[in-house]
Amino acid sequence: MSEERDDTMPNGEATFTEEEFINPLDGLIQGTETDPTAPFEAAEALAELKQTDPIAYQKLRARLIGVGFRAITALEDILKNLIREKQHEQGGAGEDSQVVVLMAALNGVYLYHSADDTAYVDVTIDGHRETYPVKGGQFKNYLRRQYFLITKSAPGAEALRTVIGTAEAQAAYSRDQHEVYIRVANVGDRVFLDLGDATHRVIEIRENSWDILDVPPNDVRFRRPRRAHGGTGSWAGPPGPASCRRGRSRTPSAVNRAAAPRQAS
Repeated sequence: MSEERDDTMPNGEATFTEEEFINPLDGLIQGTETDPTAPFEAAEALAELKQTDPIAYQKLRARLIGVGFRAITALEDILKNLIREKQHEQGGAGEDSQVVVLMAALNGVYLYHSADDTAYVDVTIDGHRETYPVKGGQFKNYLRRQYFLITKSAPGAEALRTVIGTAEAQAAYSRDQHEVYIRVANVGDRVFLDLGDATHRVIEIRENSWDILDVPPNDVRFRRPRRAHGGTGSWAGPPGPASCRRGRSRTPSAVNRAAAPRQAS
C-alpha cells in the first residue's frame, strides 16, 4: 500500500510542487493578441522574470514581438526601473524614484491617439482642459511642473524620457481615438473657433447664431503649437466680444473673418 503524500509544512501551510504553481504570466501571449496593454499590466511579473531568469524572459520577449507587440522599448524601460526600485533602498533619490513620481502624474491625465496615430494627452490646468502632443515640449513641461510641486526639485532627463515613452505607448494602444484641431474645427453642422485666450474658450458657430463656450464639447479638442521663436504654447487668437456672449446673424461674417488664416508679414 502506497504512502499518501503530505503537502503541508510543519506550521500547517500548504506547499506546492513546481507543476502545481500557477505562473502569473500564463496567457500573456494570448492576452496581448487581443489587448496590447496586457504586458504593461503584467510589468511586475515580467520584471521579476527578467531579474531571476533572463533566458526565459528573452524567449517570452521574442514571443511578444512575434504576436505584434510594438511597444517593447517602452515596456523594457518600465521593467528596468521596476528592477532598480526593488534593488535600491526605498526613498532613494535615484532615477527609479523619479520615475515613480512622474508615473503618478499620468494618473491624472487622459491619453489617446488621433486617426493618424499621433499620441495626445489632455491635462487639466486651472480648471480648463488643454491638449498636448505627448512627444512635445508642452507635455514635458507639464510633467516637470508636477514633479516640482511634489519634490521641489527637477527630474532628470532620463526619467522624463522613460515616462514620456510610457505615455506614448499607452496613448498609441488606447482604444480611445479623437481628432485634434488647430484654431478651427468643423464638427457636423457646427464650426468651432479657438479664441486663443488663457482659459481656452471657444466660439461655437451655427447656421444663424454663435456662442462663446467656457468649456468646449468633448468632441472638440484644440492644440496650440508653440511659437516659432521661443514663445509659449498660446497664440494671438481673434478678438472676442468684451460684453456679448451670444449673437444672431444670418452669416456670422465677423467671426468668419476672424477665423480666416492670417498672412505672414
